[in-house]
Amino acid sequence: MPNWLAGFVTFGIMYAVFVAGIYIWDWPTMQHSRLYGTLEHKLPEKLSGSVLKVLPKAAPAELDGGSLFVVNERAYQLNDNSMTTTIAVVNGHLIVLMNDTPVDTANEIGQQYVGLVKAHVEKLAKTHQISLISVLFIPLFLFTLFAVGARWLWNKLLLLH
Repeated sequence: MPNWLAGFVTFGIMYAVFVAGIYIWDWPTMQHSRLYGTLEHKLPEKLSGSVLKVLPKAAPAELDGGSLFVVNERAYQLNDNSMTTTIAVVNGHLIVLMNDTPVDTANEIGQQYVGLVKAHVEKLAKTHQISLISVLFIPLFLFTLFAVGARWLWNKLLLLH
């Protein structure tokens, strides 16, 4: 392989590894969903009536064995000193429920909310994947065109001498 080509190929490989590493390191997951708001407004109406508020920056939940949410009964103290049920979600959101919310409804809210977060992560991952492909291949394609064009021009200039 000619020296000029080896340099271009080496640069292309290093660029691809560097960019792919950055994108893979920043890939969205359920734990790091890059969700900058809350999703309680997207819950079905019959379930959203049981949600008092969602705390987006609560500490990550201690979840057992792959569970994506956990229902904690009487775990949050309201302003009137009464205790209410909460749902800790794997992405760090804490859903505070109304006092009279049954555990079955809490589980249903947890499943729906996790489904919304999962849909957000999947959408973000697709966008991330398209961005990775475009950031990788468009510059590499242009770089290859430049390499071939520069070599063609170099050969033409050598023929003139």
